[in-house]
Amino acid sequence: CHSAVRQMANRAEQTTPARARVRRAVSERDKQERRAAILTAAEAHFSDVGFENFSMEVLAKQLGMARGTLYRYFGTREELLLSLYRDQQQQFVARLIDRMSTPISDDDFVRLFYEVSREEPLLIALRLRLTSVIEHNVSLEVLVEAKRSMMKDFETLGIRLSEALLLSPDDSRALIVALLALILGAAQADASPVIDPELLPEDMRRLMAEFHSEPVFRANALLILEGLRRRG
Repeated sequence: CHSAVRQMANRAEQTTPARARVRRAVSERDKQERRAAILTAAEAHFSDVGFENFSMEVLAKQLGMARGTLYRYFGTREELLLSLYRDQQQQFVARLIDRMSTPISDDDFVRLFYEVSREEPLLIALRLRLTSVIEHNVSLEVLVEAKRSMMKDFETLGIRLSEALLLSPDDSRALIVALLALILGAAQADASPVIDPELLPEDMRRLMAEFHSEPVFRANALLILEGLRRRG
């Protein structure tokens, strides 16, 4: 009898889809590793399809797990995207701090901030939907935890900015908020259709160059810094 049951179990295991046979994460370490693997796969999936087409079902298949297993780690699609945004923000802050000299000129800092921001395209794409969509579809507990994590990132960056730019802590925080908003607005300038400049008349080429995100961002960021220094 026991032999027959074992044979039936073996046959069932052989015919079970691969995603259902993913080893269950038991220890806390296993769970953290599984969560990290999900976020890594989510980053690749988001890069491929963008925000609108990001699918938990497709992601689960790519990971070889049941969709229900995926929802054990992230209660909603937006909760996963919020975690992905937090990871991207931490990477951005770490890169910016690592590459910032002390002291640093306003112009060099603005150029560096732009360059590092553009190295993290997912950060901009996710931030564009952060307050309008993502944060509206997560639990209050998850939202509060995420906000606290973001605040710690900004506090760390603010301390570094105070040292590098010789700004007060309050002005450093104001600068971070302003530049994050500015980089989103400047990035919109690059969302227009891609056209070969050689196909356009000279006046249109000049106009496109003026509205490219980099000169728009740099000019306005320097004005913000100038205003903060005058206020101080």
